[in-house]
Amino acid sequence: IEQRAFYSDVSIKLKDLEDRIDKLPNLHGFFCKFFNEMVKNVDILKKIALGRLLTEGIHVLKSSVVEKDECPLCLCTKSRQELIKEIELRIKTLDSIEKLRNQLNDVRKDVQNVLDGIKDILVSIQFYKYTNLPENKPIKDFTENITCYIELIMQQLSVDILNETESRDANSILYDKTKLNNTLGFCQQKNDFLSTQIMGNEITEVLDKIIQSK
Repeated sequence: IEQRAFYSDVSIKLKDLEDRIDKLPNLHGFFCKFFNEMVKNVDILKKIALGRLLTEGIHVLKSSVVEKDECPLCLCTKSRQELIKEIELRIKTLDSIEKLRNQLNDVRKDVQNVLDGIKDILVSIQFYKYTNLPENKPIKDFTENITCYIELIMQQLSVDILNETESRDANSILYDKTKLNNTLGFCQQKNDFLSTQIMGNEITEVLDKIIQSK
């Protein structure tokens, strides 16, 4: 009865997993398109780099690292407050670039949220004691297979745009759902077999219904 509940639960989780996987191609594809457009634009990359430099300069000037009234880069004598105001004005001229970076990060977060949901489901499947039984190797193999897939996408998401000049291709890591469908079929087959073992025994049938209703 407990094993049947296991296969039933895994089947439900796999269908949930499938729904989430189906969302990834469009989201990941949109991220790659956005990333590629930015990484090919030298002017955008220069402004992103400049924005980082200026932002770091503000942090340095406002901290106790620089105590003198001088520019920390060229060492020219100048009021720290004047330097801060000038740098803040220059940062404001880069607002459009900052908006692009924020949009890219928002798209990245959308993909990451789906991946996090998939990881949560995988962890819940791996948590079952029956998952590691030799007879359930197809389930364990599937969780390892899908883990490799999401790790490939996560590697693309984690790259710093200033350190990567190559375009991203979402189509290069599309997931083949054959293994998922085979695992679903395996769970259904096991579930059906165990169901026939329960039929005819009133006590086990009642227990089974109680467990299935939870």
